[in-house]
Amino acid sequence: MKLTKCTNRRELLKTLGALPLIGSLLPQSAKAKSKDKNVDAVTSPTYVTRSDKLEYARLKNLNLNDPKTVANQKKMPIGKIGNLTLGRLISGSNLISMNMHARDLDYVRALAAHYNTEERIFMTLKHCEEYGINSAVLKNHNFKQFRLSKYWDEWGGKMKWLADVITTDINQYERLLVEHLELGASAAYLWGGASDIWYHRNKKGNIIKAFEIMKK
Repeated sequence: MKLTKCTNRRELLKTLGALPLIGSLLPQSAKAKSKDKNVDAVTSPTYVTRSDKLEYARLKNLNLNDPKTVANQKKMPIGKIGNLTLGRLISGSNLISMNMHARDLDYVRALAAHYNTEERIFMTLKHCEEYGINSAVLKNHNFKQFRLSKYWDEWGGKMKWLADVITTDINQYERLLVEHLELGASAAYLWGGASDIWYHRNKKGNIIKAFEIMKK
């Protein structure tokens, strides 16, 4: 795209959003500059800057039981839902599902998809846990899009996740909820998209039924 004084900002960002990260074109040069053995062991992904590689290694090796980390986590106010202790901030799944609520800004999804690689997602989750955000809202299809189980198996993650069952068909709700629980969900909540539709269609009984299914 030729840039002129009249270039629309949205058009420019849309074009840039379709381009891969520049750093991915220079894997060897970025690696050669690092003298840290732990960082050199990081072969994927290749980041634009050395500081990105250092942060990747730091977060992957971060011990969530370290006293300094625990002290940071304790600064986050907590609440209890049943037997779960949750930080008062809960991460959404937008960085995984790429649903950025961007209205007509189509390029935003492309930008997010190029930035939020599997490793970037793990970095974000670990960074959340470092400061006491110990839960996230996830959907079953997120586990098909990314190998999220690696976060718990290889990154030492402790993040609890809440099942976000996406359906407006109450007859499918229990089956889908079971799928989420089998993937490791600690709890569930009722998706606002479904409850809003049921309410406005005068199907409030579906809201009650969904909660009854959760309580089984």
